[in-house]
Amino acid sequence: LRALQVSESEIKKLKETRKIQKTITVKAKQSGVLDRLTVREGAFVTPSMNLMTIAQLDKIWVIAEVFERQLNQVEVGNDVQMNLEYAPGKEWQGKVDYVYPSLNPKTRTGQVRIHFDNPDGFLKPGMFANLNIKAGLGDKNLIIPKEALIRMGGSNRVVLALGDGKFKTVNVDVGRLGSSRVEILSGLMAGDDIVTSAQFLIDSESSKSSDFKRMQHDTDADNESHGSMSSDAAAQAVWVEATVKNVMPQHSMVTLEHGEISEWDWPAMTMDFDVASDVELSQLSTGLSLHAEITQVGKQQYQLTSIHIPEQKQVTEQEHNHD
Repeated sequence: LRALQVSESEIKKLKETRKIQKTITVKAKQSGVLDRLTVREGAFVTPSMNLMTIAQLDKIWVIAEVFERQLNQVEVGNDVQMNLEYAPGKEWQGKVDYVYPSLNPKTRTGQVRIHFDNPDGFLKPGMFANLNIKAGLGDKNLIIPKEALIRMGGSNRVVLALGDGKFKTVNVDVGRLGSSRVEILSGLMAGDDIVTSAQFLIDSESSKSSDFKRMQHDTDADNESHGSMSSDAAAQAVWVEATVKNVMPQHSMVTLEHGEISEWDWPAMTMDFDVASDVELSQLSTGLSLHAEITQVGKQQYQLTSIHIPEQKQVTEQEHNHD
């Protein structure tokens, strides 16, 4: 009976009564919330069966998907900040508990397990959350602000301030990328003065072959402002080819398998997106190929704001009869 996990109180009752009991009481070893019940009255059970699952929600794990290029920055013990879109103003502080050793071959992301305290039980299993993992780039590395890095095609550049109104662009090799900082492996020296604001008009064609010849302080001020605004707008919303993998109308969400988004340095992957209120979810179905407009609506928050469904053209063969 002990091998079958029968409690000592039930064994004692059998010894005292010397009678076979039709039923016995099985007590859970911990308190919590009944998450799953797989047994019903009259069912036949065996020692190998899982009868029920009890979850303790005072402490929870959150599983995060981290991009391949950022995964090596995450370590056990890193502080993590979490917030929920439907609970504005509330934040939770947690720590990285475990970094899984393998990646998802389809999304090229790795999973990170994060521990959070949940004393009031507000957090529930299955919720979606926004996470900010405080993974440092290291104090001994050469670090610059992320906005100072100019990414053009296959090259990465930084503008050096030489003094007396003169500037020079240099190619740099980029290491790890953080949310606000970038590691520079070569191309800059400690103490170099660099340009970090968007007050200069950068001509993408001339910058590839020479230093910024069109960088002027006064005469191009209007054009610089317009160019900066256009660049910012382009970075906030992008169009990409995608395939619908799942539609969740009850949550106003959709799962898309989209191509690479170079503007945000995103690889091709599968993601869940909130859907804007003016997008008709009834147009979407699993397997549908479309053009999707994805807009950044907040810090680490992205939304499907517009769609274009290509017309399906049918080719009809025409028969020509000749006498």
